[in-house]
Amino acid sequence: MIKIRTDLALENRQMYKENQGGEAPGILMKQRQHGGMRVTEIHVMDQRGSQALEKPPGRYITIEMPPVNEMGGAMKQACADLLARQLGKLLEVGKDSKILIIGLGNHNITPDALGPKTAGRILVTRHRFLLLDQKENGKLTNVSVITPGVMGNTGIESLDLIKGVTRQIGPDAVIAIDALAARSMDRITTTIQLCDTGISPGAGVGNLRRGINRETLGVKVIGIGVPTVISAASIVEDYMGEGVFPDFEELLRQEREVSEDMIVTPGNIDAVIDAFSVILSRGINQAIHPQLTKEELEEYLS
Repeated sequence: MIKIRTDLALENRQMYKENQGGEAPGILMKQRQHGGMRVTEIHVMDQRGSQALEKPPGRYITIEMPPVNEMGGAMKQACADLLARQLGKLLEVGKDSKILIIGLGNHNITPDALGPKTAGRILVTRHRFLLLDQKENGKLTNVSVITPGVMGNTGIESLDLIKGVTRQIGPDAVIAIDALAARSMDRITTTIQLCDTGISPGAGVGNLRRGINRETLGVKVIGIGVPTVISAASIVEDYMGEGVFPDFEELLRQEREVSEDMIVTPGNIDAVIDAFSVILSRGINQAIHPQLTKEELEEYLS
């Protein structure tokens, strides 16, 4: 049995239904349409749901949209607005909240650069509170950003760096942004996932690191991710499911190690990452600075 890797709760639910012939126990799900977009919220209620979906108990919100590389400016802003509303529900920013944004990933590898690229577009304000004692009439939220890099470049586990910064600045909540893995290639241009259970870096590509979550940091951690890769095994499974190359099953048994470890990303991933980093940063900025208008945000960022 080939292991199909995905970080998306929505896809895990779908695979459970396909394999078991029914809905996963211990979960609640609701869907809503927002223009040309769909929001699915899956609430993993207990250990039954956790075991079925291979996800910690918590809330998982998936935003499905038209292909990001085909969107115009107005549609990208609509996606950012929708993201801001969903993030606001999970984050619950208060007047004196302190937020830490973490851009996970490797900026030198395009499919893994979503976190650092998005983090570079966040409105950072902590220095204003520290150096200027400036609260901008209560409109700004105290926001810090770090991009810890990857252990292969720094020699330091990302979680260790994040724990040190968290202890030092004492945020009320952390937002961790990371690239994800999906089961379907279509997800790479159409899907954003938010959750209140944090992020386990590398889980979808078989390089699992220690989780960045409430248990390890001691504060609420919101995970935001976009699928940027899928496994070769997932692609082959799709073809086999459609009746194409039916003799691949024997080939996959022989080449299981290669099939499971090979990771695939589309040729236009650089444009996809850039577009999603704009949408994510706009949505996050609107959610963490709810008192600012879009025009004021643009002025601060210019």
